[in-house]
Amino acid sequence: SFDVVKDRVIRVEFVPFEDYSQAISRFDINLIPLECGVFNDCKSNIKYLEASLMGVPSVASPLAEFRFVIRDGVTGFLADSPDSWYRSLKCLVKSKELRNRIGARAKKLVLDRYASGVVLKQALLPMIRDESQIYMRQKKRILLVNVLFPPTSFGGATVLCENLVSEYLKTSDVCVFTMSMNVYNYSGHITRYDYRGAMCFQIENFQTGSNNWDVEDVLPAFEKVVNSFRP
Repeated sequence: SFDVVKDRVIRVEFVPFEDYSQAISRFDINLIPLECGVFNDCKSNIKYLEASLMGVPSVASPLAEFRFVIRDGVTGFLADSPDSWYRSLKCLVKSKELRNRIGARAKKLVLDRYASGVVLKQALLPMIRDESQIYMRQKKRILLVNVLFPPTSFGGATVLCENLVSEYLKTSDVCVFTMSMNVYNYSGHITRYDYRGAMCFQIENFQTGSNNWDVEDVLPAFEKVVNSFRP
């Protein structure tokens, strides 16, 4: 359809990204014609931002993101019909002063709203603060380690550990790593059970008749619990 005016059409080949802005800066008016509809309403306003950053005024179809940045006749033009496209273009073609004024306003709008420092302060930092507050509000995760733990209870240390768990559960998530007195059934696995709201992991004692453990025997199971519970 452009063949009838092909002597007035200059086609610019693709240029490297680093030369793209410089290429845009050589134009007088930026055109962004798109069909109105749900699909195009999902497009960004990047074409407006790129031109505005170079001080080039834009005429755009009134899609969602362009309506968000363009005040018609102030920071650009919105056109939704052949007549409005003609009027907008005629105003810009006839007046260099208008092109410069709208281009300058558009550039200021883009820098005020989309510069990296602005995005950092207005969008990124609040999000980080919100996430950090959520993180800070999370309960502590406390892992207690004791040779025995209920329902197997023997000696004062077990009672002390049980009391500590009851207190910690009031404000924290609690996990207990303990061992079993079943000395006949070792298969290297860990039994998981709950005790009054505490998550308990019990490893079987394979050293018959002994409560003494070597670190090398316990460490693989303990690492699994630590990596699972992440205290």
